[in-house]
Amino acid sequence: MSKSKLHQLFDGEIFPSENINPSDPKYAEVKKALDEEINYFIGTLSDGDAERFQKINDLYYKAAAMYDYECFAHGFRLAVTLMVESMRLFREKIREKIRQDMSIQKKMPSHCST
Repeated sequence: MSKSKLHQLFDGEIFPSENINPSDPKYAEVKKALDEEINYFIGTLSDGDAERFQKINDLYYKAAAMYDYECFAHGFRLAVTLMVESMRLFREKIREKIRQDMSIQKKMPSHCST
């Protein structure tokens, strides 16, 4: 029997950030062009400036990763909130339906009840 996704996540077998693959077909093209431009730009810099630019680039990616984490956490919290709310509304509808059915049964003559 396979583990649930929750169990796999708890056991450290799922890494959501490693499973993100942009679905936009232009992503690979844009990423390749970006890498080419960065490599070209680094090639035009002195060794010291190239090193500084690499540090800037590293800081940018660290900041982006922090932002991405917050986006993931916010999205996860929102999804859970929506699921809880939808289950609450569903439960309320079921209870209302049961109340309606019970009130109908109370109004029926005794020889009509099952």
